[in-house]
Amino acid sequence: MIGVPDPNLDLISQFIKSKRTIVSEIKLVDIAGLVRGASQNMGLGNKFLSHIRQVDAILHCVRCFEDDVVTHVEGGLDPIRDIEIINTELILSDLETVQAALDRVGQVIPSHLPPLSSLSHLSVPF
Repeated sequence: MIGVPDPNLDLISQFIKSKRTIVSEIKLVDIAGLVRGASQNMGLGNKFLSHIRQVDAILHCVRCFEDDVVTHVEGGLDPIRDIEIINTELILSDLETVQAALDRVGQVIPSHLPPLSSLSHLSVPF
């Protein structure tokens, strides 16, 4: 846990006569790396994606240094490619989540109703 400094916090606490001041904190969690194909269960894909769904924000650190001792799953150092792989896998995972939700909604909507696409001519005032 890392405290988030706020120079105004003590002043505010004194002004409102607070008995206790709670400092905001950020919890950083190192989640194992994501590989190409993770959204199709390659590597630790499901484990990574299930962990990342539990967080409020993503801080993405990318390796930008050469080291003969540290191998790279893609065979060589390319930070831009690595960022694109992770972004793509996260997008594909999100698409699967949305598709599953749409499938569930489709099961709930009565089959005797017209498809939503047939209602596109209706205007909805906003």
